[in-house]
This record gives sequence, structure tokens and C-alpha cells, in this order.
Amino acid sequence: MYTTETATSIQNGIRSVEKRHHLVAELELLYYRRHELLTANSSFFSLPYTTFLDGFGLYRNSYHSLAGVYITPSSLPLELREKIHNIFVLMLGPFGSNETDISAALQPDCTRMDKGTTIKLLDGSGTKFVRMFCIAHHGDMPQQNKLAGTKSHKADHGCRGCLISKEEFGDLGIDTKAQGRYFFPMYQLRKDLVQIKSKTARDQFSQKVGINSDGPLMASCHPCLDPLYCTPHNPLHAECRICKYFQGCLVEAFGTTGEIAYQLAWEKMELPYKWGRPQNPISHKGSMSFSENARIACLNPFILMRLFNLPGDHFRLSVERELASLLTGTPLPNKTPR
Repeated sequence: MYTTETATSIQNGIRSVEKRHHLVAELELLYYRRHELLTANSSFFSLPYTTFLDGFGLYRNSYHSLAGVYITPSSLPLELREKIHNIFVLMLGPFGSNETDISAALQPDCTRMDKGTTIKLLDGSGTKFVRMFCIAHHGDMPQQNKLAGTKSHKADHGCRGCLISKEEFGDLGIDTKAQGRYFFPMYQLRKDLVQIKSKTARDQFSQKVGINSDGPLMASCHPCLDPLYCTPHNPLHAECRICKYFQGCLVEAFGTTGEIAYQLAWEKMELPYKWGRPQNPISHKGSMSFSENARIACLNPFILMRLFNLPGDHFRLSVERELASLLTGTPLPNKTPR
């Protein structure tokens, strides 16, 4: 006896049982098989952790970036997980390295720790059998899509949670549960993708369903995780990216005269206690980190108040004229070319 359908809600009705997110225990049973789990060591220390994989600027900017893989013990309370000394560097990928090579280098040790290993205690009291396994991946939106094995968020089907197209993103009436991405349907789509011989046909198929031909990035390291369900969304990165776009639009709207005025106001701006001064938002626009974009977004209201509240300032008057011209579409006489 087995179930083929499951009820979701009164509004959504009934959908196939394969369209559900599976427990880690179900995937462990599928990967390790029942006999191996029953004969494994039943007395062990459990050390779950979360991973964070992303690039970072080596010299305070994004011109040369390295790929870093970090782990944080998830059994700690929240206030301890946020401490920097509880975030451990697992690996640093060199500049220009392939993320697939990083995953392949980590695979043997991650698999061994997932199955469990015997370690010696530092106090010399003996040994303990430890199982150290990942429960979730963290990262920004592009990195999470790579970890989930889906196309970029800018693609036609770039959502890693459902199969709707980017033209339907604003439609709140779409049933994302019925059109969601689930482990076994995506697994079958990848099997179908591998069987396609033509590269052009493979690219068209992967573009249609929104999956990468290489598969989830860390699937070989953590085979018992559902790559679609263990990559939660990160609102901080989304908000900081919006701050980056807003900063670019703000500087673009100012024009040449406004950039000079903004830079002068920026240089005179006082910073909160213990804040390091971010890079100059004019000369380094587009190459600042997310944290710097967030700090600049916090400072922008005060910079703009200072910029527009200086009486008799010719920079303020020029900026007001350029903004009025931009909003009304009226060209300025003798406007300084950009």
C-alpha cells in the first residue's frame, strides 16, 4: 500500500505526493540504504553545522575576489553563532578558481565526516565517534541558485522555489505550491537532461526548466540534503543589493555638478562611533561591498539634507536645476557634458 496524492489545503486541493519537500532522514535512507544505517555506530556525538560560500574582495574592493567556504556550528545559541570566533574557515579558493573544483576538493572530507569518524579527545580520556553533517547552506541570491542547481535569478525561470517565469513574478495569485520545485521531479529532469546528446538541445532544455547542466554545486559533498530546500532566502543580501542600485540611480540623477557636490558633502560627513569610513561612493561606485552599500544607504539621508539645506550654495542650486530638468524632461542651457 502506498500513497500517490496528498491534500494540501482547501484552496489548492490535492497534488501528487512527489510534490513535497522530503525529510533529511528519507534522503539518508535513499542514499545510505537501510542496512548501512542499521549497522552503523549508534553511540556518537552529533555536530550539525551550516555552510556559507561566497566571494569576497581581497583588497577591500571587488576587483580581485576569493571564494571562501565557512562553517558555523548550528547547535550553538543564536548569540554565539553570531560571534566571529565561532565561524570557521573551511577553505579559501584562489583568485580565478572554479567553484566546481572547490566542491570536488571538499568532497572526500565532507563525506567522511557525514558518515562519522573516530577522534581522539585532547584531554587523553579516550576516543569518541563523531558525525558532523551540514543542515543548510547560506549565501546571497546568485550563490544560493548555484547551490540549488538552478539558473541565475535573472534567467527566464530563475526562481529556485518554483517554475514560474520572470514575467509572472508579480502575480500573487499563482499557485507556487503546485508549480514548485521538488526533489524527485527535479532529479528526474536532470536524468532527462543527461540523456540529451546534442549540446544545443541540452541548453534549450535547461533554459526551459531553469536548471544548470552541472547540477547543484555542493551536492557531492552533502548528498543527503535537498538542494532546493536547504538554501533559504537571505533578505539582508536582497536589501543591500537594493541599496547598491539606489546609490547608482542617485549618483546618475545628480549629473556632473551633483557628483561634485555629493562628494564634498560626503567628505565632511561625520560617521557613527566605531564605523570605518566606507570607500568613496563616486570614485568606487560599483565595486563596494554589501556592508559598505548598506552604510552609505544609512548616511545618504543626512548627506542629502546637508546638500540641499545650505543657503546660497551654488552646488545646491545647480543640483536642484538638474533634478528639475530630469523630472520634467526640459534640457538645461549650456549643460556641462558628462
